[in-house]
Amino acid sequence: SAKTNLTNLITNCKNLGNIKFIVVDNIEGITGIAFEPWFQASVALSEGIWIGNGIANQFTLKVTTNSRVLRAELPPGFGYAIQKGKAELIKLMADE
Repeated sequence: SAKTNLTNLITNCKNLGNIKFIVVDNIEGITGIAFEPWFQASVALSEGIWIGNGIANQFTLKVTTNSRVLRAELPPGFGYAIQKGKAELIKLMADE
């Protein structure tokens, strides 16, 4: 199955050294796999990119930034870069 193939790929690549994967999904999709052993061994939930509003209303990513700051309405094309739990506002680039 696709899930088994993904699990095997990530598990086997861990032994190859400095390989990074970018997982793109909505927060509900991440919540569904957050307890998988490969996910817990490979993913830092205090690191990532959040696009758009709503970061203050989720509990999967570990964000230490003041929730009042994170509740501000963002204009289109903005999000947050999360490093070591600290969320920093970013402007996303788009090809129009």
